[in-house]
Amino acid sequence: LTTAQDTDPPQISQVKTESSLITGKEDKVQSVIFWKTEESSTSQVRFEEGIKASDSFSQESNEDDNLTTNHIIVITNLSPGTVYHFTVVSKDAAGNEAVSENSTLLTPQKNQ
Repeated sequence: LTTAQDTDPPQISQVKTESSLITGKEDKVQSVIFWKTEESSTSQVRFEEGIKASDSFSQESNEDDNLTTNHIIVITNLSPGTVYHFTVVSKDAAGNEAVSENSTLLTPQKNQ
């Protein structure tokens, strides 16, 4: 008896973001990025300041290797009033990697 090898990456859906401004000596923004997959997989976000269509990112979150279908990554120390582009990444237990399409988020800024 042999079983088929898993070669299909997880399917990413419902990518959403929520950002909040943390005021202090220097204002910073915390953004929470959520998404779902149809099979249990890891969680990671790759991101960079600005709007770009490329797939290269200068920053990434630590990979959360807990296998889940409901993903959440918190990114801290973002600049207020700034556009970032990002992608979410999930890997299943077999190591198949799924990468979402590029998305953008605009961080909030302090009201003048």
